[in-house]
Amino acid sequence: MLFRSKLPLLLAVVSFLLYANTLGHGFVLDDYSLILENRITKMGTSAIPEIFQTGYRSGYFMKDDGLYRPLVKSMFATEWQWGGGSPVLFHWMNVLLYSLTGFVLYRMLFRLTKGNVFVSFVASLLFICHPIHTEVVANIKSRDEILAFLFCVWSLDSFMNWAESSSKFSLLVSSCCFFLALLSKESAITLLDRKSTRLNSSHT
Repeated sequence: MLFRSKLPLLLAVVSFLLYANTLGHGFVLDDYSLILENRITKMGTSAIPEIFQTGYRSGYFMKDDGLYRPLVKSMFATEWQWGGGSPVLFHWMNVLLYSLTGFVLYRMLFRLTKGNVFVSFVASLLFICHPIHTEVVANIKSRDEILAFLFCVWSLDSFMNWAESSSKFSLLVSSCCFFLALLSKESAITLLDRKSTRLNSSHT
């Protein structure tokens, strides 16, 4: 039983070790338009109010792309200020958030499978170790993908807990996590379909 309780932490550690080699990487590709050459991001925390009122790439010389991901850009602005413009803190945050994703994913799957430790652990391990996620973790800009997925999984886990226990606090957590997922990337809206499916199945 004690070993089982440590499995989420084990997944978090494995996630971190898999991508610890990216901690010394620099800025690449879209990192320039969002961080290194973005006037608003480089203003630091003082720009957060403006970030929530403007598009994702506002502050760069190119025309605004119409995307709205203020949570991610606010984090970039904060890390730019605290890290002195170094990419190190950005990469640390990506790896730590991915580690947290492994932890939360196991908890959600454990609830979804009605306590099946083996399936939950193996599925989570396959997910975090799959090389398709390499670009997402190694590329700072892809923080939007990490956060959107993390908050969607967290929201779904809390939603299932609410459906089973009618805990108002779990419903509040689920709603807040889903809102944060939407502030991270627009594609998080698709979680609504999964939630409605889960709710319908729980009442049939």
